[in-house]
Amino acid sequence: MKAPRTAKNYLLAVRHLERFMGSNELLFHLLTETRLREWIDMMVSSGTKRCKEMYPVCVRQIWKAALLEFNDPELGIVRIQNNPWTRITIPKS
Repeated sequence: MKAPRTAKNYLLAVRHLERFMGSNELLFHLLTETRLREWIDMMVSSGTKRCKEMYPVCVRQIWKAALLEFNDPELGIVRIQNNPWTRITIPKS
């Protein structure tokens, strides 16, 4: 069965980030603002047009979903403490 296009895009984005990070274990505390900017800058400099916007958007959406699922500020539960996406501007394709 073929995955819907959106799911495939998310999978491609995560795999691309894994290759960049050199590991298939992406941990939130390792995905800093600096590393994410380096990843985006690498895509911009390599000439990938659509990926430089689509991949970061997909990863940012995963991040937002994880913040909602794993953090509960009302209960004082903050498992994911950093959110570098508040300071990153994603380039347009």
